[in-house]
Order: sequence, then C-alpha cells, then structure tokens
Amino acid sequence: MTTLCALLLGAASFQSPSLPRERQDLPNGVRIYAEQRLEPIVSVVMVANAVSQPETEETRGLRHMLEHLVVKGQDRLLDRRLEAKGLTLTATTTRDYMVIQITGPQEHLDDAIAGMKEITLPISVTQEEIDKEAKILAEELALRPFFAFLFDSAWSAGFGDKGISAFGDEAAWKIASPEILKAIHAQQFSAPNLTVAVVGRVNVEPTMRKLSEAFRGTPGSGPRRTITRAFLRDEPRGEAMVTGEAIGVSVGGLNDGGIVPQMAAGFALASRFPGLEVLYTPSFAPGMVVLATQDQGVTIQIERLPEVEKNALFREGLAIAGAWVSGLQNTPDRYARIKAIGMAGASGFDPAQLTRQLSQLTPSRFSAAMNRFSSVTATRVERR
Repeated sequence: MTTLCALLLGAASFQSPSLPRERQDLPNGVRIYAEQRLEPIVSVVMVANAVSQPETEETRGLRHMLEHLVVKGQDRLLDRRLEAKGLTLTATTTRDYMVIQITGPQEHLDDAIAGMKEITLPISVTQEEIDKEAKILAEELALRPFFAFLFDSAWSAGFGDKGISAFGDEAAWKIASPEILKAIHAQQFSAPNLTVAVVGRVNVEPTMRKLSEAFRGTPGSGPRRTITRAFLRDEPRGEAMVTGEAIGVSVGGLNDGGIVPQMAAGFALASRFPGLEVLYTPSFAPGMVVLATQDQGVTIQIERLPEVEKNALFREGLAIAGAWVSGLQNTPDRYARIKAIGMAGASGFDPAQLTRQLSQLTPSRFSAAMNRFSSVTATRVERR
C-alpha cells in the first residue's frame, strides 16, 4: 500500500487550501475563476459548453471543424503570436464541450487572456479555408486508432442520438459553409456557455478583474444550462464501426461519486487482459466508461470471470486509479483543465473530490463497479 499512499498524498497535496482562489458568474453568464499556485507558470482554460449545439446526424463534426478554424485567430496567426511569448495553445472538441487552453510563463498572462478573448469574437472564414480544413480533418480521421471508433460505437449504442461523436466524417464536413460555422460559433461561445479559469502564480484579485474586463461584454444572456442524457435500457447492443468489441457502463459527471470506482474496476480488468483499453472523457455531464479491445472473446471472458478473481484485483485497480487521479491534477495545466471542465457544470467542483472518491473506495464498492461491466444493462458492441 506504500505506493498507493504516495499517490494519494501526491494528488491531494499539490494544491494548498491556504492559497487564494475566487469564482464569479458575470452578469452575462460567463463563469470566471482564478486560483494561485506556486509553480512559475500560468494556464488559462476556456470551456465552451455544447448544450446549445448538440451533435446530430446532420451536424456531427462541425464543431470540430470550427475548433480547427477558430484557434487560428482573427489574423490566422494567433498560434504564432502566442508561441513568440512562450505560450502554447491546445484545443479539443468532445460531445459535451470545446476546451481551449493556453499555458506558459506567468508574465504573459495578459497575452493568454487576450488570446482567449479573440477566440470568442465572431468568426469570419471563406469557403476555401473550410475546404482546406476538411482535408486536414480527413487526414486526422485516417489516423484515428481503433479504440476511438469502438468508443464511439459504444456511445451510440448506449445513448442513441445523445451519444453521437463530435469528431465527424467527410460527409458531414462537406455541408460546412461560412454561414453555418458563424451560426455555430455564436451559439458555442455564447456567454452562458463559457467557463474561463486561470491557474498559476497569479494574484487572484487583479486576475479576476482582467477576466471580468475581457469577458463581461461577451454576447449572450439567460441561465446557464447543462447537458442531460439517459442511458438506454433493455440490454443496449450495437455493431462496432471497426473490428473489435467493447463494453460500456454509464457514469455521472465529474461531480458524481461513481467515476473513480468505475475507472478503478476498468483499470483492474485491463491489468488482467492485455490489450484492453480503458476509455473515458472527463465531463460535467453523464458519460460512459468503456473497455475496448481488438481481440475477440475478451468481453465474454470478462462476463464469466469468477467473483473471487475479480475481487483479487482490488489493490491493482486502486493503485492504477490513484495514478490516474494524480495525473489529472499534478501540474497546473492539468489541474486547470479538469477544474474548468468540472466547473462548467457545477460551480463548486473541486478536483480534490476525485481524491476523496479514491480514499473512500472499499472492496465492496469496487466489486459493485466490477459487476457493472458484466451486467445485462451494460452496452456491448462488436464486429468480427
């Protein structure tokens, strides 16, 4: 247990409760947050909730295309301008949100905030730029690993039209136009859909003022909403997009207490069955933990695994889950990211909740999580 205890302490101690932090919802609905840390870097994260732009069969992948275009900035040189200041920009689009992150030296906080603000400004693109980006996305699609397709297949089987992938495909990208992307941008970056967090060696009060000045004029109004979806009942099954098989079980959002036990069970099974991938997208909304493999017959073996063998994997699952929880939080950029994602749904979300879930994981809770993977209500997809 020595390794596990070290992991738990590492996850819990990297942030000090005595360091200042502050959260505020601006009048237009933008949620802003600042937290001081000791490391000499700063990370600015913006989460744009997709509640007003859910994926559909017609629009799947258009937000992904928008992400590629919007991070270029108004002059298409935003990334270069940030790099000149030692700042790095990353972006990801999921079913539930688009997350954009700028990280670098603390002295360039103003540039990072200005870069985020620029991304929220109305987008202006040409059809030529869209067509060029569609080719780049097609290259990304060709390089996607097998387990990403199994993950998407499990989501579709488990959540139906609420589980459509945000990645997209060539058929969907063909409908993109400047007018369509402009309309999606206006919805995606509407003030009530935005959460902006700054974490690093900053002074909290002046940072909050800077965030307020940058985002209080962002268009949009109305209450903040969150994404809801229900897991399909009656043994949800489906055909996988690629050769392989997967099992998926539903979990709540990051604020829910069931994520870490389910991940621990998944990690334990992956240690028992080589080649098994454990897949989960951290979100404020309900989602799914998926076990995916290209090897045939593994999911049947999991279902038939004797109870005594499942229970024997408790310590292994606990230790790997401890490393996972620590990995989500052990640097300012990772901490800022998970903090902003969680806050986009629950204003009081604290990543330390994941550490508490880990410390409260008992053999009986672990066993219950393990058994969910073999339950008749789990999602199963396969293609031989």
